[in-house]
Amino acid sequence: MKSRPKIYLAAEAAGGVARHVIDLYFGLRKRNWPVQVILSPTRMEPMYQAEIATIPAAHLLILPMQRGPHWSDLAVMARLRNLFRNAHGRYLVHAHSTKAGLLGAALRPWIPKSLYTPHAYRSVDPTLSPMKRRLIQAAERTFSSTYDRVIAVAPAEYDHAITLGIQADRIRHIPNGVRVDAEGLKNRPFNPVARGKLTLGFVGRLARQKNPLLFLEVLREVAAVRPDVRAVIAGDGPLRTELQAFAEHSSLAHHIDWRGTVPFASVFHHMDVMVHTSFYEGMPYSLIESAGYRIPIVSTKNDGSTAILGELLPEAIVDSFEAKALAARVLSLCSNPAVAARQMDGLEKIADHFSIDRMVESIEREYEILLAQ
Repeated sequence: MKSRPKIYLAAEAAGGVARHVIDLYFGLRKRNWPVQVILSPTRMEPMYQAEIATIPAAHLLILPMQRGPHWSDLAVMARLRNLFRNAHGRYLVHAHSTKAGLLGAALRPWIPKSLYTPHAYRSVDPTLSPMKRRLIQAAERTFSSTYDRVIAVAPAEYDHAITLGIQADRIRHIPNGVRVDAEGLKNRPFNPVARGKLTLGFVGRLARQKNPLLFLEVLREVAAVRPDVRAVIAGDGPLRTELQAFAEHSSLAHHIDWRGTVPFASVFHHMDVMVHTSFYEGMPYSLIESAGYRIPIVSTKNDGSTAILGELLPEAIVDSFEAKALAARVLSLCSNPAVAARQMDGLEKIADHFSIDRMVESIEREYEILLAQ
């Protein structure tokens, strides 16, 4: 039987991007694709490093990359150019997130077929100035257009790619999928907020995009009504020192359990309500995993939360970045059993919709179409 073409998965990865690339690698290997993963360790969280260590060395290229433009990009490009020039037979490159997307576009003369998954275009950030947004949009339009396929993980990301000027026949909408530990659900009560205590959860990088300061502000508002409230923060990042200082100044420190970067499965059973505060997202794993583990959600409105919650659980979305508005929704959820019951029903339907096997099969189909051309 003829061997299949090789797939290169490239990412300067952190958070959900790393999760996606790792899941895609193992899903493709299960389907007998030869795969090489090209990853940067620069921002890689420890929990993903442990999983990456299980990838055979022959399938893995560790290539340090900076998130933003950097002089070291020249050396990275030279290394990748040699890799692709010396590749044998047919192959395909699938770049993930902005940095790998830029590098893949620059190396396009050496790449026969290519795909790009943005995992949230940077230009959707609502805090950008109009001038900066236009500059970023111009860059995204230019490098995205070099790819044979752009895979949007959310409907709004698909629409945004269209507004950037990417041809519609090059764009596909394929949402992220997750694998949830079914064993962990067995002892999960149907209505976890009725246990007589309240613990809010935050999962994500402690970086500006994720807006973790808003989470602490929500915690402060809730604590004014529920002094017994606690918080579990799973994640790490450049804002941690600033956030801890805010917590001390606001007398919140004793309310918070800082877990660092750990797998979601290790903290989900401590949470009663997941509070999602991101300014912008593509398809956030934290919300899909919350649905999978049946943890009620209160979320800011962004492309990712709209894609995941908007149809089946719209009441989980607060169209505001004001702490008082999110805190009011949290308190309403905790005091109204009927609201909590509706949440649990919606979470179950969402969890059923986002299957990791469906994600891998849909991406595999695009590979096959491109490689057959």
